[in-house]
Amino acid sequence: MDSVVKVFEYLKIQLEELKKVIRAVDLEMCMKDRLLTLRAETGLLLSVLNHEFEQ
Repeated sequence: MDSVVKVFEYLKIQLEELKKVIRAVDLEMCMKDRLLTLRAETGLLLSVLNHEFEQ
């Protein structure tokens, strides 16, 4: 019975570590999405500025 408790304690620890990894990956994906948005916004802004200077 003691070994069963130890296994569950180990699994609980591993689950907590997995949750940390999932949160880190989720944060990284949000940051990548934001970076892509900023890149698109910057490209659009440069396009508008370029158009204004050509006139």
